Amino acid sequence: MTLWRADNSGYTLWLEQSGQYDDYIRDYHDSEGNLPLNQDTLNKLYLTKRYNEFGEPVTFISNTSHNHKILGVKYSKMKLVKL
Repeated sequence: MTLWRADNSGYTLWLEQSGQYDDYIRDYHDSEGNLPLNQDTLNKLYLTKRYNEFGEPVTFISNTSHNHKILGVKYSKMKLVKL
């Protein structure tokens, strides 16, 4: 699952590089393919810890049915879509 970096600076897979946004903008942050997560939801998700190509520990959201249920998404036509 792809995350958005701080300051609208692009995509990342790693939680350590993801941004936290205080100002939620309806129809921008929750537009098609975008799903803002609050900290409570993030705390319920299964996370995967690995080492990146530089040997640094990184964390990302596991692509599991448990997480799909919590996030309210499903696979359709080879991508995740909101229910």
